[in-house]
Amino acid sequence: ASSVRAYTDDGHWHENDGDYFDNKGSFVPDYGSDGKRGKLYNHIPKNLTYSIDGNAYFDNNKGSNAQVTFDDPNSPKPEPLQQGHAWIDKSTGKVYFNPADSHKNHTVYIPIKVTYPNPSNYNCNHPQPFSETVVAKFKVWPMSHFYKPVYPDYDKKQVQAGKSITSVPKNEGITKGDFPKGTRFELGKSNKYSKPVLSWSKMTNANTGEVTFTPSKPQDPNNYDTPVIAHYPDGSSSTDNGQVYAHVKVTPLTVGNNDLGFSIAEGAGMHDFGSNYSDRITYGSYHTDHYTNLDKDKQIDKNRLLIPDAWSSNNKSPITFRAICHEENKDNYTLLKWDEAKNRSVGEVNGLKFTAFHQWKIATEDEENKCRNNKNCNLNDFKYSYLTKDEYNTNTMARSRAIITGTPRKSGKYECRVFAFNNADSLKG
Repeated sequence: ASSVRAYTDDGHWHENDGDYFDNKGSFVPDYGSDGKRGKLYNHIPKNLTYSIDGNAYFDNNKGSNAQVTFDDPNSPKPEPLQQGHAWIDKSTGKVYFNPADSHKNHTVYIPIKVTYPNPSNYNCNHPQPFSETVVAKFKVWPMSHFYKPVYPDYDKKQVQAGKSITSVPKNEGITKGDFPKGTRFELGKSNKYSKPVLSWSKMTNANTGEVTFTPSKPQDPNNYDTPVIAHYPDGSSSTDNGQVYAHVKVTPLTVGNNDLGFSIAEGAGMHDFGSNYSDRITYGSYHTDHYTNLDKDKQIDKNRLLIPDAWSSNNKSPITFRAICHEENKDNYTLLKWDEAKNRSVGEVNGLKFTAFHQWKIATEDEENKCRNNKNCNLNDFKYSYLTKDEYNTNTMARSRAIITGTPRKSGKYECRVFAFNNADSLKG
């Protein structure tokens, strides 16, 4: 509810030329330095009486009916004043009004009859008691006009990828303090130009507007926004004033010295150990005794292939391999690698070379959900091409495997050192 009280213009009496009593004169309002008419609230005669003078109406249109119910001025002001009701203090002229929903976005005019029992003391033009009608005007705004949800800025809400953080708005509107009881928040766009809702944001408390951000580990470091809508008890919402955003700054993952893991496994292929595929890893490390007793001109056992396996916990840069090989006690070093661009092996030593290479991609949320929700999508096959949430959000942000095998052409002892590199793009050889 709101209220207005009566005032009189600040001014002076200006008598006309000639005889003052014959020509009487007129009241001239005074203006302040700001160009506005002065208003006096405490210089109104105490013996005036006030009453409602007809129906309330909208926007200076006397033909409309604003449907305002006027409570009895001979009874105390109702507490609380019901919606759509008004009450006037008949001795002071103060009008109390609690707008209904139908009054939103209108100016409600309430006609007030003011009776002057002895006006001649103040206006020579009225020697006898008289009444005039003035209006009390109420501009009715929706709650969205008075409240403004504002979330903390990016620098105050920083979260490392793979972790969570919450953010709660404050009211920075015309009306100070908390949001009105019954305010409800949700994630959503106010218009077609709004940014989309972040898939890794969630409204965790609709009463307070608390938003929780949980960026996955692969999320790029950057500033992000997710759109929020506040719904107020009167039916208005923050969409009346544009889009509200909750902000978050995603910071980079820490990549330590032990981030890259590497082993040389043994098996028939590059599928995971324990999987149902026949071409899978069978041992986490290769049997050195087998490789110290190879037969010349006989292909290495297809079930005992050397499988370099490398993974990183936080670094999502692609992983690739290099091997430097030579015959024992000789300096004839040879570089072995897999050329990803041409999809072929480069270099060999005594018939030994890379014969296959596999690099996992990080599945987007949409790609993963599409497979999980499609009964025709084989999740195991999908996970052989993509790293999924249960992997990259724990300890595997990147993974590559390869196969080294061949047929020895000569007798002798040979040595290879195999390396895994995260930032493969910077390798020159």
